[in-house]
Amino acid sequence: MENYLPEVFSGTELEALTPYFTNTDGPVFCLQNIPQELAAALFARYSRSNKSLRRIFLDEFIEDVESINVQAGLGEGSRTRQLMKRVIGEYGDDSVAQLAVAHVAVEQVSTVLTRSLERHRLLSFLEQSTRYVNLSSLRADGSLRAVIPQEFASEVRRRYHLIVAQEFDLYSTVFGTMEARFSKGLNEDDVARRRAGRAAALDVARSCLPMSTMTNVGIVGSAQALEYLVIRLRSVGSSESLFVADAIAQEVSKVLGLLVSRMDRPDRGHRWTKYLVDRRDNVEFLLGQLGAHEPSVSPTPYAEPTVRLLNVEPRNDDDLIPWMLYELSGASFTECERYSIALTEAERVAVFQAYVGDRENRRHKPSRAWEMSSYTFEIETDYGSYRDLARHRLLTLLEQDPVTLSGYQVDPQLAEEGLLESIDPVFDAAFRFAHDLHNEVSAPTARMVLPLATRVRFVVRLNARELLHLVELRSQPQGHPVYRHIAQEMYRLLERVGHRRIAQAMRFVDLDTYSLGRTSEEEHLIEKLEN
Repeated sequence: MENYLPEVFSGTELEALTPYFTNTDGPVFCLQNIPQELAAALFARYSRSNKSLRRIFLDEFIEDVESINVQAGLGEGSRTRQLMKRVIGEYGDDSVAQLAVAHVAVEQVSTVLTRSLERHRLLSFLEQSTRYVNLSSLRADGSLRAVIPQEFASEVRRRYHLIVAQEFDLYSTVFGTMEARFSKGLNEDDVARRRAGRAAALDVARSCLPMSTMTNVGIVGSAQALEYLVIRLRSVGSSESLFVADAIAQEVSKVLGLLVSRMDRPDRGHRWTKYLVDRRDNVEFLLGQLGAHEPSVSPTPYAEPTVRLLNVEPRNDDDLIPWMLYELSGASFTECERYSIALTEAERVAVFQAYVGDRENRRHKPSRAWEMSSYTFEIETDYGSYRDLARHRLLTLLEQDPVTLSGYQVDPQLAEEGLLESIDPVFDAAFRFAHDLHNEVSAPTARMVLPLATRVRFVVRLNARELLHLVELRSQPQGHPVYRHIAQEMYRLLERVGHRRIAQAMRFVDLDTYSLGRTSEEEHLIEKLEN
């Protein structure tokens, strides 16, 4: 880099730096082999010094690193701990808690709890897939792969276990039936289509799994984001969420130390949790006073998901042109708006084309001027597909409690195979039991017994940039058929309201239907493995 002046270090200093920095002479480098708490302290000091990061490390923190290597921990009198106490405790500098991260594994938790784990926009997640893992087998001790809430008394536990066991039996039956259907006529050499058929069968069968089904989640995030995750989990209202919250708090404290200490302070984390609980309880009490809708005990099947476009801003996508011009024009927004009004149709097309660019794949996206738009959709679909769509963290999502709706959605192919007669009584029992739990225990616990086929209604608000990402990603051939349908409907509604230029930019929306949409991906994977 022109004019970069490398810092001069002695031979001894270079030897000390090498294990902890990816290079010792460039303007860009990474820390390595340094505990997260110390790394955050180092950056906190960095913001208040005119020294380079490597010089601060040598002058002020090398002793702490050597102490960690010898003692396997930071002493209370270390510079790092003293600095963290001042920055976190006295200064209340939240930004420092963004400078350290932890990788957290949360295992054998219920599927319904993952929505609480994955709501945070600033955390990254990876969850065990229902598409690649057959969950019908029992655990090592012979028990079902289902979380049993601690709140349950013995009789409730017995009834719960009976219904959940029936749901897992259904899952196993449906999977076997659908795998046979999808593999019919295939020979042993057709590996790709067999694997695609297995994935498709698991996609169909997952609707029968209870929301209590155990899953594993990997979480990566900053100290600040993990601290808020713990606070929010403690407000959910179930024994499982409280247990997981306390376990995460305990484990991240070992890695992030004082950076996450505020979540257990009575005047910070505990008060925050109380605020969240009180706010929810107050709204629920008010809804009860107003005669809010009671959960239904007579669930009915319904045909397919519904998508409604409730609101669009701006009404005309040409109104985004001033924003597209704004960043590079040097003019005020009012001037850009006045200029865009005078453009001819051909010039408007040219602006959109230039701003969107030559998109070679769906990862190429227009810039942030598209975020000056807003689309609000109301969607009703099965809970499993809802969870897939809810992972788009940039959108705003408001969901209703699935216990309060009456309905479930299963693949139409199950009717063709004569399986509805087996499904209906099991789902009916699950809904009735959930209704009882909703009144007697808690809403989060009541959801545990419901199947993933349960209908849920939710609203999403997102901008054009995120909408492009969602509909192109979720309409791909390898996607689940239900959320593919939803993504396609969102795209079609966009065209119907006259946002044709934005729709035209979505070059990678796939509107076709597929029986085994994953075949080409499986073929590609097999080819890679063979080569």
